[in-house]
Amino acid sequence: MSEMSSKRVGNTGQVRAMPLWAIGLVAFLYTVTMAVLVQFLILPHMFPQWCAGHGLLAGGDWVDFHFSAAALADSIRTVGWSEWERSLEGIVGAIYAVTEPEPWVMIPINGAFSALAVIILVVIIESVVNDRRTATWCAVPFLFYPSALLWATQIHKDVFFIPGMLLVLYGWIILARQDTWYGWTKPLKAWIMVLLGTGLVWIVRPYGAQMILGTGVLMAFFLSVVLAVRAGRGVIGWSRATAGVAVVWCILASLYPISRKSYSDMNDGGAVAYAGSQEQLWTPARWMPGRADAVLRTMAVMRRASATGYPSAQSNIDTNVLFHCSLDVIAYIPRAAQIAFFAPFPSDWMVSGKSAGAVVMRHVSVIETIGVYMCLLFSLFALWRWRRLASLWLAVIYCFCMMVFYALVVCNVGTIYRVRYAFLMTWVALGMAGLLEALKMMRSRRGLRNGGR
Repeated sequence: MSEMSSKRVGNTGQVRAMPLWAIGLVAFLYTVTMAVLVQFLILPHMFPQWCAGHGLLAGGDWVDFHFSAAALADSIRTVGWSEWERSLEGIVGAIYAVTEPEPWVMIPINGAFSALAVIILVVIIESVVNDRRTATWCAVPFLFYPSALLWATQIHKDVFFIPGMLLVLYGWIILARQDTWYGWTKPLKAWIMVLLGTGLVWIVRPYGAQMILGTGVLMAFFLSVVLAVRAGRGVIGWSRATAGVAVVWCILASLYPISRKSYSDMNDGGAVAYAGSQEQLWTPARWMPGRADAVLRTMAVMRRASATGYPSAQSNIDTNVLFHCSLDVIAYIPRAAQIAFFAPFPSDWMVSGKSAGAVVMRHVSVIETIGVYMCLLFSLFALWRWRRLASLWLAVIYCFCMMVFYALVVCNVGTIYRVRYAFLMTWVALGMAGLLEALKMMRSRRGLRNGGR
C-alpha cells in the first residue's frame, strides 16, 4: 500500500468529519434559534409568569444587566461616549446605543461566541482523541445542555467568559505539542490565543485574569518538565525546551499588567470583599511566602463576604466554614473539589426554588447533574486511556484549579453551577470521549472473538 493510500485510510475519520466552520455554523444557528424562541415565544407567551419583560427570565442578574445597559446607552446618546465603561453593561450599552435597547440585539453576538466556544472545545478534545468526529460528539452536551441557554439567550457575563477561558486552555495545549517548536508561528499562535482569551475574561470578570495567571504557574511548571523530558540529551532538543519555557513565562509576564486587580474585584454571588477590619481575622503563616499567604487571605475574605452577603439564599452551602489561616484553605480543598464537581447533591434535588429563574435552574440541574455523574465516571477511563498526552493533563490541571477556586471562595451552589460551566463541561467532554473509546474497544474485541469462530 502506498503512503498516500495509507494516509487516506488512516485519516478516514478526519475526511468524513465536519469541518470546524460547519460545526460553528450549527452551533450558531441553534443558539440563535433557541434565543429567538425563548425571548419571543416561550417566556412571553407560554410562561408569562416567568417573564420579567423584554424576553428575559425573571429572577436573574441578566435583568439588572439589561436595565443598566439601557441606562448607559441613553447616557451615551445624550452626553457622549465618555460615559462608556469597561464591563458587561458597557459592552451591551454600547451596542444598545447604536441599535435598539432591547436584549434581542445581542442574539447574533451570543450565537457567535457560543459557536466559538463549541469550536474551541472540539479542538481541545480532538487534541486528546485525535478524531474530529469523536470530539464533535463529545461537545454535544456543552451546546445542548439546557443551562447553556441561560448565557446564550439572556444577557450574561459567561457569553465572553466561557470562550475566553477555553481559548486560554487551547493556547496552552498548542504549547504542549511536539511540532510547536519547529518554527515560530505556532508559539505565536498560542501566545495570541492566551492573550485573546484573557482579554475576553478580563472585560467581564477582571479577577479571572489573575486566576489565569495563578493557574498558569502550575501549568508552566508541568509544561517545562514535559518539554525537558521530550528534549532528551540533544543540544537542539534542550534549546527548544528552553525556548518553550521562555515562551511560557513570557506569556505569564504579559498577563501580569492586566491581572493586577485584586481578587477582591470578584462580585459573583455576593462575594464582595470586606476591607480593613475583616483582614484582621487572618493569621499569617510564617512558613509560606508572603505573596502566597496574601492570596489565600484575600480568598478567605471573599469567602466570608460570600457567606454573609446573602444569608437567606436557598442554595447556600457550607456558610459556617470560614478560613482563618492558610492551613484552613488547604484543608478545605477536598471538600471544595467535591462541591465543584458534584453539587447540587442528590439530597438537594427535590428542594424548590424561590424565583422563576431558580425554579427553572433547579429542575434543569437535576437532569444535567445525572448526565455529569455518568460522564465523570468515564472520565477516569479517559485519564487512563490517554495518560501519556500532555494536552490531557493540561486540561485536567486547568479545569480542576478553576473549579476548586470557585468552590473555595463562593458559598452558593447556584453561582458555582454557572461559573464552573466551561470547566466542568470540559471534564464531561473528556468523559464522553472515554465512553466512546470504551464502546469502540468493546466492539473491537467482540469482532475479534466473532472472527476467531
